[in-house]
Amino acid sequence: MNRHAATVAVALLLTACGAASGGTGPTGDDGGGGSVGGAEPGSKGSGQILCAGPDEPAPAAPPGTDCSVPPEPKGTLVTPQPGMVDVRPVPWTSAKGKGRTVTVTWVSGVAPCTVLDHVEVRKRRRRVTVTLFEGSDPEAQGMPCIESAQYKAARVRLDQPLGDRRVVDGAVRRAG
Repeated sequence: MNRHAATVAVALLLTACGAASGGTGPTGDDGGGGSVGGAEPGSKGSGQILCAGPDEPAPAAPPGTDCSVPPEPKGTLVTPQPGMVDVRPVPWTSAKGKGRTVTVTWVSGVAPCTVLDHVEVRKRRRRVTVTLFEGSDPEAQGMPCIESAQYKAARVRLDQPLGDRRVVDGAVRRAG
């Protein structure tokens, strides 16, 4: 069984368990919201609930588990595809730097309707401004686009290590 099929099987099993326990499943608002250990594709967690939602009993979370902050989603890694049409700056949700690499994540539509065209990086002494630009694949003009969102990530390579410089969203600065 491949990883994708296993992930789908686990998601269906968890949905069925939630429905059987009186919850409404992932599309309804059951007031839950627990975090399941090992639910991330490819992880080898135990599958036990680590953090409970407001209507769930609070289990004893392992040391170092912060239940006050939901886990940050990891985006699908994408690379720029220059040549898109209707290109515009888009805001990102998080940026993490390590050495000369900054990984930026954001919520976006799906290809070919929403594609990363290019990334603009402006380096200053105290900050690095990263602006993402998305557009549509010109070959998809006139095609219907589904309204679905996904997390995406892009890696930006810097000439020098990030150090103590801040990473700033250029799309937000342009709008403000």
